Amino acid sequence: MTRHILLLCLLGNPFELNLGGHQRTVLEIIEHFKDMPRLEITVITTTKSSLKQLTPNHLYSNIVLYEIPIKKEWFENQDLLYDNRNFLYETVKKIYENIKHPITLVHSTYWISGLLASQLCIEYHLTQIHSVISTSCERKRNGFSPVSSHQYESEQFFLPKVDRIISITESEYELLIEKYHIEPHKIIVVGRTVADCFLRPAHLPSGNLEQDVSVNYNTLASQDTGWWVNGAFCYIGRIVDQKGVKEIILAWEILYKKYLDLTPPMWFIGGTAEDICKYRRIIKQYVPDLETYEKQHKIYWWGFLSAAGISNVLLKCNVLIMHSAFEPGGRVILEAMSAGKPVIATYSGFGNNYVQDWYNGFHVEYGDFEKLSRYLELFIINPYLSNMLGINSKNLFWKISKNWDYFQRISDLYFYFGTSQYTYNGNLFYERMHPQYPNLVDIFPYSDIKNDISDISTEFHIKETAIISMESNQSYLWKTTYNIIKQYYNRFNCKQEWNAYDSNSVIPFIALYDAATFSASLSGCLPITDQSDILFSYTMPMGKVLAHDECLKEMPLLLKKFRESYTITSYGKSDLLEINSKFQAQHKYYTMQTLIKELTAAIENYPVFTDAEINCIKYIFNKIAYIRLRITPKYGMNYGKSLLNHIVRYNMQTFLLPSCDIYFGEIGIDEAYTYIEYYKDGILKNLNSQKFQLIDNTVLLWISVLSIEQYIEKKILHKECKIELSAITDFYNNFFEAVLL
Repeated sequence: MTRHILLLCLLGNPFELNLGGHQRTVLEIIEHFKDMPRLEITVITTTKSSLKQLTPNHLYSNIVLYEIPIKKEWFENQDLLYDNRNFLYETVKKIYENIKHPITLVHSTYWISGLLASQLCIEYHLTQIHSVISTSCERKRNGFSPVSSHQYESEQFFLPKVDRIISITESEYELLIEKYHIEPHKIIVVGRTVADCFLRPAHLPSGNLEQDVSVNYNTLASQDTGWWVNGAFCYIGRIVDQKGVKEIILAWEILYKKYLDLTPPMWFIGGTAEDICKYRRIIKQYVPDLETYEKQHKIYWWGFLSAAGISNVLLKCNVLIMHSAFEPGGRVILEAMSAGKPVIATYSGFGNNYVQDWYNGFHVEYGDFEKLSRYLELFIINPYLSNMLGINSKNLFWKISKNWDYFQRISDLYFYFGTSQYTYNGNLFYERMHPQYPNLVDIFPYSDIKNDISDISTEFHIKETAIISMESNQSYLWKTTYNIIKQYYNRFNCKQEWNAYDSNSVIPFIALYDAATFSASLSGCLPITDQSDILFSYTMPMGKVLAHDECLKEMPLLLKKFRESYTITSYGKSDLLEINSKFQAQHKYYTMQTLIKELTAAIENYPVFTDAEINCIKYIFNKIAYIRLRITPKYGMNYGKSLLNHIVRYNMQTFLLPSCDIYFGEIGIDEAYTYIEYYKDGILKNLNSQKFQLIDNTVLLWISVLSIEQYIEKKILHKECKIELSAITDFYNNFFEAVLL
């Protein structure tokens, strides 16, 4: 039996896509269900046309569109829509009564349509489903007035009567329950869909039509390749005040005055010429040099673009900015994520649910253009940040989109709601993951390809069927019956974002491979059984990873073995650089004094620290310098990271796993890294405990210096930090003073 849907979408005309997401939603429904057997759709919308006669427009064989002509003022002042609701209702009723085939259910979108649809359903005993779009409560809690003084009372009237409410975000779901007291089982979270062109763009950012291939790094070493990753900052949406367009330009201008031509251009996609002209007058009051920036093509207004156009422009952007005061959803966030782009968003809509700091983007409060500017600055300091966060954006999009199944939910409502065949198993909410800091960089000139199992099989003489892929966020891993196969990938260098002494944006996988294979030759390290300089991979025996407590017990002996190869105790700075250049291409501190020098420069160069913080940190550094005069530094090979999860038992012996972070320098830092990871946030509280009085004083010094490094890094990168400088100060005032006496 054919089902007939009445889609009531006033102000949602699918031919007026430049007005926003409501119109796109209606068009998507039409395009998805066109020519679909057993379904007819009558669409009733509005238009600013001066036509007086209502005539059906047969869009497709099963879809008819009616446009009710209304005055322009009704669009701009929606109180007039409410005042003329009787006229609108009588017009809708007239269309309904002339429909030949009976209506199965009414699908309304937006508040005014919901009100009229409710009245129609009551009079004719029809079933209603409703798509909420920008509720009055959503607007009010974000400091904006409802679009009509009658919007809230209208919503309070019809929402409880609706048989099913379609929501697009979890935040909206929660608001409907809290503010409108809707029964949870009535609300269906469907998410959003994105056009196929965002998932499969016509070409790569490079302009190639096929996937990039591996790159010869030696050939590229002398080339200036920084231009390749320089992209634009991007905004997509209507050009209106509540979208934060003015704040975005203010944030961009702060960077332009600091970096001049190094500042990426600011691209605005969306809006009509009329919208842009009107809003430019407002912006010029705050940004007098706007026209100069426009002439330099540093600020560029693209105007309205189709989805295909946006997807191609987006390829040339390095981050999407969504700075709306509120968003019921914010489809552009999903489009950017699906295209592999990071997002800086406010805490609303999809930005609230699916943007995660330092995983696929950043959060900023609406109106805080100074903080927005600081986040944008990170993309200037390291252009590969966009690629790194973008990889996670795309992965996260695929995960959440599988939970939604947008059109399937709509189809179930259209075809089966109200019948015995309709089933609803509840909302599949996406559970927040615990993001791990990503490392992978896969953009030119650092493009790398994961080794194929067939190549691994040939290179290492292992049967393909015996090679099983493993999950890891640090490298590509496979396992066989007795061995582990490891391939590094290019690593994003986070330290470069805050430490001016660390100039490398990316640590190439070749450097990681070289350091790791060298480390395996040292005493106490698990030997590599085979290695390939073609695949940049190696195999090692499969051992059992020790528990954390076991690692602490084994640490002293293993580190002693690891350092046996280098026994000289006195080195000059040039000597350290020369020794490390043989196997370590990464930036390393080598000595505590070097690290303190770099930390001091960081607090002086970044204006995020108060005078009190600067004075406190320098006070601690002075204490350390005084204590170090009484301690003779020792030198040796350093593992370069915590030993937790890096000690294995194999053949009844314990070994360190090969390390790509090894370096030769002042020792004590490995133990400090390990204790910091073991005790986590409680490390500073434990410094004064009895157990820590048995630890070498140099290690205690390293713990405090590394804690300060964490504090400085997190402060500059706007990350949450639980370290208190006062705890470190107390440590020196109490414990060390007693030791020195």
